[in-house]
Amino acid sequence: MATFYRQIEQTILHLLNVICDSVDITAIKLEYSDRFYWSGDWENFDSKKLLRDDRGMWCEVANRSKREWHSHSGWFDSISDRSKRLININVDAVSAARPGENQTSPSISILTLIQDQIIEAADDADAASQGSFTDAISQLDKQHVALKDILAEVIVPEMADRITLNPPSR
Repeated sequence: MATFYRQIEQTILHLLNVICDSVDITAIKLEYSDRFYWSGDWENFDSKKLLRDDRGMWCEVANRSKREWHSHSGWFDSISDRSKRLININVDAVSAARPGENQTSPSISILTLIQDQIIEAADDADAASQGSFTDAISQLDKQHVALKDILAEVIVPEMADRITLNPPSR
């Protein structure tokens, strides 16, 4: 993950600085798509080996289907009196082929998304001039940490440990 993050910083940081100097950024969105492949087939597929059922982060009723299903959940949180955060979680159980393979197997895809947005008051003249995220990198860092925490609420703790989602503090 550190290598990926470093590559993103090297690629996007310069471009993001140019954009931030040119326009007011009123929304910042970060999304991650994670895919987990089942080692068996649909006959022994058990989403509870991956997905938590004690946090309400996905629509468990979607799991009624014996094979493929989709769950979508989302909500808004207030960041401040001037900004709000949209959080989306999409979970799909589908047949998918591992990279480089032709045979499909059960797979769970989890899309987590955060979008922070400035809310501008129509009657506040200062809101228009101050309606921007001035430090987009800092905001993306906060979103990155929040998305890791959200994924940890979606998957079972054993899997979070296995993928070192939240490595121990040093």
